Amino acid sequence: MTRNTNEACLISIVIPTYNSVEHLETLFKALGSAANKSDSAWELIVVDDGSDDGTWGEIERLKANFATPVRAVKLLQNAGQHAALLAGFRHSTGQFVVTMDDDLQHDPADIDALIAPLICGADLVIASYDHKQHAKMRNLGGALIDRLLGLIFELPSDLQLTSFRAMRNVVAQQALNTATSYPYITALLLSNARTVQNVAVCHAPQQFRKTTYTFTRSVRLGFNLIFGHSRLPVLAMVGTSLIAFVSALMALAWVVIAGLNGAANVPGWASTIAVVTVFQTLTLASLAVIGVYVARIHTQLVGRKALFVVDEVNE
Repeated sequence: MTRNTNEACLISIVIPTYNSVEHLETLFKALGSAANKSDSAWELIVVDDGSDDGTWGEIERLKANFATPVRAVKLLQNAGQHAALLAGFRHSTGQFVVTMDDDLQHDPADIDALIAPLICGADLVIASYDHKQHAKMRNLGGALIDRLLGLIFELPSDLQLTSFRAMRNVVAQQALNTATSYPYITALLLSNARTVQNVAVCHAPQQFRKTTYTFTRSVRLGFNLIFGHSRLPVLAMVGTSLIAFVSALMALAWVVIAGLNGAANVPGWASTIAVVTVFQTLTLASLAVIGVYVARIHTQLVGRKALFVVDEVNE
């Protein structure tokens, strides 16, 4: 059912922060200005992800004089951006939830544009950029992850994935309730959203600290995505094993026919060793894939620790 686009709604804006004391005031000013111009009511959920530079104190100071309601959440230790976002989801009460970074590369003035398709019935809206203002290695790593996500979730080739997004709260809560020891917010949201679309916005150049997002981190994230959100490794090994099995049957048929015709006069030691080596390699590769899945199942059932621990909440 299409909703009234003029309907007032509450928007929960979740912002994870880590050692951001130097630019939080600028961020709050931008958020306050955008909130005053918005047709909807806003609440901010600012999550301090175990900072050690006075970020929590600065959040409390800014919150005290901020017109828009702010819920400050302090995590006991640094849990990572994705876990911090899940902590923010837990404390969101709005009809819609927005995630954005704290470094002002995302413009709060674009939030209403992201919300508009949700009011009309979309489940998940993701900001898209003409040009990503990240370092080259981060763009390369991001492109790798986007291709993997597109393959896993069978996404349209022109759908862009970014960390500036808006969703119905039910999608955020379902992502929060999805049990996983290796959370990746985009994958969790895509798993639980029925309709996904892009809205074009501007991506500002980075003004503050250098990113800690490296290509190596992208590779590690890609590994977690493949084994945590897909069956691709198993399917790949099954396909490879079937090809090898058919090849072995063909080789066996050739040996039998050659033997019946009296043409098998080659000792065959080298070829036998080669065939055995190939099949043993496939066997070991298959066992390695199975081992990774078993280890992750064990982590989920037995060794899983809390993704985040909330130390303090300032309402």
